[in-house]
Amino acid sequence: VPLFLEELRCFGLAPLLFDQAKPTRWLDLGVGPGTLFWGLSWWAKHRGISFDYIGLEQSKQFCALASELAISLQNELKNRVSAKAQFLNADLVKGVSAELARIDPKVVSLMNCIAEIAPDLQKRESWFLNLVDQLGVLAKKSGQPRWVIIVEPGSQASSRELLALREKLRERSDVRIWLPCFDASQCGALVKPSDWCHVEASVEFPRWMSDLGTAAQLRKESVLFSYLVISVGGDFSNFQWPSHAS
Repeated sequence: VPLFLEELRCFGLAPLLFDQAKPTRWLDLGVGPGTLFWGLSWWAKHRGISFDYIGLEQSKQFCALASELAISLQNELKNRVSAKAQFLNADLVKGVSAELARIDPKVVSLMNCIAEIAPDLQKRESWFLNLVDQLGVLAKKSGQPRWVIIVEPGSQASSRELLALREKLRERSDVRIWLPCFDASQCGALVKPSDWCHVEASVEFPRWMSDLGTAAQLRKESVLFSYLVISVGGDFSNFQWPSHAS
């Protein structure tokens, strides 16, 4: 998570996502044990950014675990994360619409979430595009863009599905694609069925995890993931990429 958040900052996008005068309202869908929250919190602490976080999760067990882990962060975060940070049990298929209207988030994140919404690809696409429709309504009502960050596993199947979803988003006039691409050009990774696009990031894992890998005769030195950052609505006619982005 800090990797793509730092990329946002380096390319001048962080001021667009994170409010200066107040904490940014962040909605995380399918939180699991709070993985994205931990990464976001660590990065925000080091970059002096505040946010209010609400996570929706279908598993009551994960909600409880994520809440317990979040409490342990409070002393380290030094009030960078609002005490209102909460994890709520909710049906992601049927219950997101009402929560979107109630919370009105500026940023919505989905980490390893879309693929678990439904076994059918078309149903997953329909669910996500409906989410974008609702964010478009909120953006139009307020005159401010809404941001969506999607993180999926770096496998061929997951990455290609995310790229196919990107193609659907290219058709929308109210959506702008920001990262990992700088524009909405047609994706070359979809030309061949054997191609896909992902990030491989080196990671220094804890000793206990390395020992586990040794016992299982597995060696893991990096993490693989695919991601997409888009905005829905808003006017970006005055935005300019930093010179190093060219």
